[in-house]
Amino acid sequence: ASRAIPSDQLDARPACANKALPGHAALGAGMAINWADVEEAKPVVPRHHGFETPLKALISTVFWSSWATLLASALHAMRCDPADPTVGSEEAFGRPIEGRPFCSICQVPVRFDSKHCWECNKCVGNFDHHCPWLNNCIGSKNYASFFASVWALLVMLSAMVIAALAPLSGLWGSAASSRHEVSGLVAVVVLYAPLWCLDVSLVVFHCLLCWKGITTYEHLTGKTKRPAGPRSSPQQQQQQQQQQEQQ
Repeated sequence: ASRAIPSDQLDARPACANKALPGHAALGAGMAINWADVEEAKPVVPRHHGFETPLKALISTVFWSSWATLLASALHAMRCDPADPTVGSEEAFGRPIEGRPFCSICQVPVRFDSKHCWECNKCVGNFDHHCPWLNNCIGSKNYASFFASVWALLVMLSAMVIAALAPLSGLWGSAASSRHEVSGLVAVVVLYAPLWCLDVSLVVFHCLLCWKGITTYEHLTGKTKRPAGPRSSPQQQQQQQQQQEQQ
């Protein structure tokens, strides 16, 4: 008969401890609001051959496509439970398996690449890191969604900065331009350009990790996924004990 998991332990493991507002959603909503102001800005210097309209439509399509991708991928990464498959299993609770790591907190045998996250209070399969922006751990089950979200954010930030710089090239030095409009566009560039630089570094960092085949945790700690060595048989243990006694 399988051993039932106490209700207090079962409730503590799957849930994430912090219930703060996810940062990706807040940033995406803010950028969508700022985009409306940027899209209204029109260059005073005339554009020849109708170049302005197709370019503006292209940038707008790229922005909203990346915004939708960010929303979908961030929601999946945030709502997905990256816990080790054995966490919460009644059959595996309190049953160590020979040759596999055993978490003394979750009281279950786990994968060799699992790590116990103290923020979420559970073991996460192929633990990468705990993301405060998504308010969730990143592991094998939601790393692809996380990776897509940082790429989508980069594309969206790029579209936002380009859309703000494009009309500025026609508004600077023009007496007919609105000072309020110029100030708003400059504020958008000043606000989102540093975020663009930070996201570029994040994308490059995770591309490097994917190329090396390691996780953020392994990169920071220097630890690697090494299976536990095979346990000695009773005969081998007896022989080793006799050898130690002879010495």
